[in-house]
Amino acid sequence: MKYSIVHNLQKFNFQTELYFDYAIAKTKERKNKFLLYGLIFSLIGFGISYLKEALGFVFLSFGVFYLIFFYTYFQNIKKSKKLYFETIKKYSEDLSESSNQTAIWDFGEDYFSFSNSQFEIKTKWQYIKSFKKINQDNLILEANQLFITTFILSKDEVGEVEFDKIIKFLETKIKNK
Repeated sequence: MKYSIVHNLQKFNFQTELYFDYAIAKTKERKNKFLLYGLIFSLIGFGISYLKEALGFVFLSFGVFYLIFFYTYFQNIKKSKKLYFETIKKYSEDLSESSNQTAIWDFGEDYFSFSNSQFEIKTKWQYIKSFKKINQDNLILEANQLFITTFILSKDEVGEVEFDKIIKFLETKIKNK
């Protein structure tokens, strides 16, 4: 199955935001747990120390510890997001300036291939780490070779029937972990 897809800046921007949210979901969840634990331990610590118990300072210390972790995660997400979108903006601008704005997706029997004016990869299926359907309309495909490379395909780009064919095909080729 081979598909030729013309670059659409609006769709590309939507897909990159979707992928960023997908990629940092576990980090955001961990950050929120640190905030929750920090608040709980701090409140317990304040309550116990208000009763003039030394144990309250132990709980308060744990609370501050978790709040520091929360703040660190928050700052890292903020920096990562800024760097990610700066890189994506440059890539998108370069792609938009290119004379060839078409991407070729090739789902071969033994390999997956993707190419556009700036990037080309052909890999055996064993090196594709996983795929996931997001929002029922987007497919994220993660290749895991020397570095992790991610591809996002939208149902709008290939049509509903072809999108379903691709999903069924990927289910036979990739064992999601």
